Amino acid sequence: MIRAYTVDVSLTETYPANPQVSIPFVARSTSVLSRHPSAIVHFSLDGIVDAGVIDSSRTAGLDFGTPTQTIWIRREAGEVTPEDVLVDVSAEDVIY
Repeated sequence: MIRAYTVDVSLTETYPANPQVSIPFVARSTSVLSRHPSAIVHFSLDGIVDAGVIDSSRTAGLDFGTPTQTIWIRREAGEVTPEDVLVDVSAEDVIY
């Protein structure tokens, strides 16, 4: 099973109380991809500790195999407010 999500974090500098992505199964393979050309995007599996950081000027995204059902996403705090900081998340229940 595969699920895909798009999250707009243009105005999100801190992790919100609830995850922006809730997956209806335990994802075994997850990709987080920033569509913005220069924004720095953080993501977390618990809403507190960063699990990864994407510097869009260097890399478009990250793949990881940590089992999860929730993902929080935010942009770098203090960064000039960019517009359209869209982040794509895909989750699969198989490991490649």
